Amino acid sequence: MSARTRWSLVFGPLVATCALVAPALAETENVEDALPRAPSRLDHVTVYRGEALVTRVVEVPAGKGDVDVVVEGLPERVVPASLAARPDGKGVLVRAVRFQSRVSSHAPDPRIAALDEALRKLSERDADLRTALRNAERRQKLVESQATGWAVPTLKHDIGRGAIDPKKVAELNAHVFGLLDKAEAEVARLHGEQRALQRERQQTQRERNELVGGSRHRREAIITVARQKSGKSKVFLDYLVSSASWSPTYHMRLGARGDKVRVEYLAEVAQQSGEDWDGVALVLSTATPRMSAESPVLAPLWIQLQQSNAGKGKANKKLGGASYSSMQSNLRAQQRRLLADQDQGRAGWEVNKAAARSQRAEIAADRESVVQAREALRQAEETLAVSYALNGRLSLGSRRERQLVEIAAFELDAANFYEAVPLFSSYVNRYARVTNKSKVPLLAGPYSAWSEGEFVGRGSIGVVATGQDFVVGFGADPQLRCARELVDKKDETSWGTRTQTFDVRLRVESYKDRPVRVLLYDRIPATRDATDLAIKVASSGRPLSTDPVYLRDRKPAGILRWDLDVPAGSNGAKASDLRYRWEMAYGKDKHVGKEAAERLDLMRKDYEMMMH
Repeated sequence: MSARTRWSLVFGPLVATCALVAPALAETENVEDALPRAPSRLDHVTVYRGEALVTRVVEVPAGKGDVDVVVEGLPERVVPASLAARPDGKGVLVRAVRFQSRVSSHAPDPRIAALDEALRKLSERDADLRTALRNAERRQKLVESQATGWAVPTLKHDIGRGAIDPKKVAELNAHVFGLLDKAEAEVARLHGEQRALQRERQQTQRERNELVGGSRHRREAIITVARQKSGKSKVFLDYLVSSASWSPTYHMRLGARGDKVRVEYLAEVAQQSGEDWDGVALVLSTATPRMSAESPVLAPLWIQLQQSNAGKGKANKKLGGASYSSMQSNLRAQQRRLLADQDQGRAGWEVNKAAARSQRAEIAADRESVVQAREALRQAEETLAVSYALNGRLSLGSRRERQLVEIAAFELDAANFYEAVPLFSSYVNRYARVTNKSKVPLLAGPYSAWSEGEFVGRGSIGVVATGQDFVVGFGADPQLRCARELVDKKDETSWGTRTQTFDVRLRVESYKDRPVRVLLYDRIPATRDATDLAIKVASSGRPLSTDPVYLRDRKPAGILRWDLDVPAGSNGAKASDLRYRWEMAYGKDKHVGKEAAERLDLMRKDYEMMMH
């Protein structure tokens, strides 16, 4: 069932404290119980990345004047300093809110003893399973050692004597592999029992913790309310809880005609706050709930020159690409945490220190490191501060498992194309270029792809704003094939220059009944600023792609791309062939070394940067 979604950009703090919170009281058994207990119910919850803001509606008893009301049953993971209360309309004022945690004087729940006995028996079973598993693993290793220790030498001895008996070999193989299968099956069975036992122990421990917390510990909010009218009234109690988070995930379903993609935008919600959210209005947000409303003051960055010691010491040390990128990412994450700190006086100075370290890293890094890290850092920073208000009321229990809710579902127009990389495999993958014409921005996350009702694979998308294009993969298409062949190679030397020429044929075959667009990729070696090594495409049966992004980012790195319109039924003798020739020229007294064959470290850095 699709959920229509409202969303809004969030730029400021989401928690407005309407009454000062007194310091938490120490746990005690002698707390005044004469205060009225106010009925309350959960109304709505906003889930952030790591915590949640819970709002309760609290019933205030009728009458005039000031009254203290107690709200019972606050969860285990409540953040006491976050408690805030606000009135529902006129006629009532909130003067103060304070939090108290106390130990109940009631007799312990008899169910706890039963759970303790169950946990004891589970621990004994766990110990027995561990022993059995160790013995099974020893037996498995013994069988493996026997197979290599006497079975294989016996066969080698018979081979050396020329006295191989096929029946004996078959019987020996059957015996050895039978023992191995039996040993492996026993180890797998015991591992399965161990996992099931662990789940049972966790569930039993969780039930015990809930009973202990419910029977012994009381977490309460005491709200001082000034009633200006004699009738009943309400106040809202807000508080943050930890152990709550959410992350986006998607189902992408390609329509039968291939011109529509149904996007099911889902969220995996994890909450172990200690209270069940029953029938609440749920909001999912990427904002920081406790971020300061003001930015810290930017302090000057004073520097001075020091004497260089000819390559010694820290003053001359350059930051490599990986070190620079890692340092900048860590510093930015540290700054985000500091900006959410409640003590903004201290945090403001720490943010300035982190920024100073970041700028010192910029000064120390070489140009290549900065260029390599630029795109990775931009992708790491790219996010949206959004809130998704889900329609209706939902219930999410406090449990270990992540729970799935739907944010929105809509159909978007799609343009199909295919990518063939015969250097990797003969398969051709299907893609859809989609424009997000919905009113919902999409956050970065994984997706499951479906085509014609069948699951075809998994992928991930980055942040997609409204109106922005994004690409979704739908797996290999069995009706398309590709191939690559080195047809010819020449190696000539003239006037001190060695020239190697490579003639390559690429082929795309289609068994479809309609034409398709295929992006065909190949590559040639690339060099960085080498004046004594020339590499070029000498000739090509078809022109390379004119896509501006490809020309800017990938062609200079030796990546070749052709945009082909492959006719229907072009297979066999009618297959779409493309031939091209590339050349590499260098001094005859040299050979191809690190620049084209051994720079796997540089190749991996470029790959990881493109994958962000």
